[in-house]
Parts: sequence; structure tokens; C-alpha cells
Amino acid sequence: CLLSRGLGDVYKRQIFNPRHIEAYNFLGFILQKLNKFEESEISLKKAITLNPQHAVVHFNLGFTMEKLLRLDEAASNYKKATLLNPDFTLAYYNLGNTLEKLNRLNEAESSHKKAIELKNNFAESYFNLGNIQGKLNNLNEAESSYKKAINLKEGYKEATDNLKYTLILKKLLSKINKKEINKNNIINQINNLSNERLLNPFITNRPVSYTHLTLPTKRI
Repeated sequence: CLLSRGLGDVYKRQIFNPRHIEAYNFLGFILQKLNKFEESEISLKKAITLNPQHAVVHFNLGFTMEKLLRLDEAASNYKKATLLNPDFTLAYYNLGNTLEKLNRLNEAESSHKKAIELKNNFAESYFNLGNIQGKLNNLNEAESSYKKAINLKEGYKEATDNLKYTLILKKLLSKINKKEINKNNIINQINNLSNERLLNPFITNRPVSYTHLTLPTKRI
């Protein structure tokens, strides 16, 4: 297959020039695509030893760590990528998603806001930002984020569903505040609503992570 041929080509590059950083990065990328994440980790770490200041390699290693469920290491590498390249939109996006998985919600929110600052038409980042704001019980902000996601991406079902849920939840909570309904009754309604969805109310759209690739600039 094409990936296997690419893998062989990269091995040749390494043999002829073992200090070719982009070859190790490219190899790590291909191994990701082949679901060989332990081998991908080895290759990407080799690239980092050759150049610790390579933002894209740290990004790709973050993705590999995420697939290996080593989320703290994933977050650390995504964070390093943003420090090395403050304009790396996808690194902020992936960092936000990883921090959300780690339940570091305030940090996750900040990371998605930075991704959106760099790319203001990033529908998926608005969507995931809404999920995080919902978990933080900032329902007005969540509503705004979902609406922006829907405006940017036609037919965005996940965002539309979560917006509907958020609006219903806001209405029910408002009744509690106005004492129009018994608190226990409202909790039962919220639980029933969640059960009907059969999903966490603030689900994260998948796939959430992207692999960024810098191809070798010349043949060896």
C-alpha cells in the first residue's frame, strides 16, 4: 500500500542520513497512520533529540501520546508546541481537548479560546468550547459558542443537539430560581432528559485531534 511504500522510503532516508529530523518526523506520522503508536513514539522522540525546538514534532508526539492514553504527556507536548510556535492553531485545539479529558476545564477553555483567536471560523473549536462551558455551568456562554459553531458549519447536528439541550436546561433552571417548580422535580426532569439522549449532554465531537505533517524538503 501507499503507506507501506512511504515507510520504506523514510527508512532509506534515515539510513543515508541518520540526522534527518524530518525523516524521523515523517516516519512517526506514517506509523501513526498504521496504528503503530509505540514505534511512532520512538521515532518522534529521536527527532526531538536532534532538534528539541521543533514545534511540529512535539505536536505529533502529543497525538501519539494521546492514542497511547498517556494524556498528561500528550498535554505536555501540545503545550510545548504552542510555546515553540505561538501561532500553532491546531496545537491549541488539541491541547484544549486533551485538557478537557483530564478535567482541567478552565485551562481547556483558555486553550480553545486561543485557537479561536487564531482562527475565528474554527467551528469544531467553538463546539468543544461550548462543551467545556457547559461542564463549567456557564450555560449562556455555552449557548453562544454552539450558535457560532452552527453558523460556521452548515448542518452541524452535534452542535444543534447540544444547543437544544442547553436551552431546555436553562429554562428548567430558571424555573427553579423563580420557584415555579419543585427542585427535586426539576432534577428528575434533567435526569430524564439526559437518559433520553443516551449521551453525555456535553459530548465532544470526534475525531478531535489532527496530525500535522511537515514533509521532507529534499530527497537524499
